[in-house]
Amino acid sequence: MPRPSIALGDTAYYRYAVVVVALLFLLVGWHQKGKPGRAWESIRQSLVTAVAAGVDTTLYKLWCFFLSASITGVAGALLAAGPGGVSVQQFPVENSIILLAVVLMGGVYNIWGAVVAAFFLRILPELLDQKLGIPSEFLTMLFGVGV
Repeated sequence: MPRPSIALGDTAYYRYAVVVVALLFLLVGWHQKGKPGRAWESIRQSLVTAVAAGVDTTLYKLWCFFLSASITGVAGALLAAGPGGVSVQQFPVENSIILLAVVLMGGVYNIWGAVVAAFFLRILPELLDQKLGIPSEFLTMLFGVGV
């Protein structure tokens, strides 16, 4: 996938990706603070109560699905245009299980849970391995204890 013309180099593409991710975080935060966020919260608490309060649950469920699919599409495009592209070897089954554990530890209902999960997934193994000399397999055990 070709990169945008303003982000042809790796450093420029990194900056571009950071700006896009920041804009996506702002978009999600804006949705959470507004009317859709209140509707999603009421649906999450109790579907029956949300319907009784006059929330169009079908509309807001579709809205949530559209928003999450759009963000996932942008993330996939950023990954595809990144250095190395996309290959099957990037997505082993073990990573999916670890990602689920990390998201559960970071917090499912909070947008900042994704940031905490990214910290646990990318930065913590490097800190354990390089700074403390602890093998990264120990982190998998910590994820199991955390879940």
